[in-house]
Amino acid sequence: MRRITKLLSLVLLAAAVAIPASIAGATGELPKVPAASFSTPTEFLIKPAKLSLGTSACAPYFSNLRWTSYGRNVARAEGTGLFPVKGASDCAEAANVARPEPARIVLSSAHYCEGRLIFMRIGWQGRGVHAHTVTYACR
Repeated sequence: MRRITKLLSLVLLAAAVAIPASIAGATGELPKVPAASFSTPTEFLIKPAKLSLGTSACAPYFSNLRWTSYGRNVARAEGTGLFPVKGASDCAEAANVARPEPARIVLSSAHYCEGRLIFMRIGWQGRGVHAHTVTYACR
């Protein structure tokens, strides 16, 4: 009896995972990006030209994004990044001394959140800037 219960549980779990994936795959839906602010998105777009990771002047900001690939599991872009400058006394100074740098972005971990399929993780790297990753938390 335990084997049957265990097997049935596994079958139900597999079906619960496979059905939403097959529905999304059948419609061809691509994940969206929280484009206004990664911490509290106010809009969601596919292939945004700009991406802000916060509302502060100290938050990384990307523009002129050119998407080199965009799929259901991962999206990659190249563009221009403005990054917080270490050693600044405050965010205003950090924004004033920041200079545009070439940047690469990788989006991944697509999940349904707030009724939309969105990328939940963003990784980026700019020249002279260590690689970073931020994970969006669904409310």
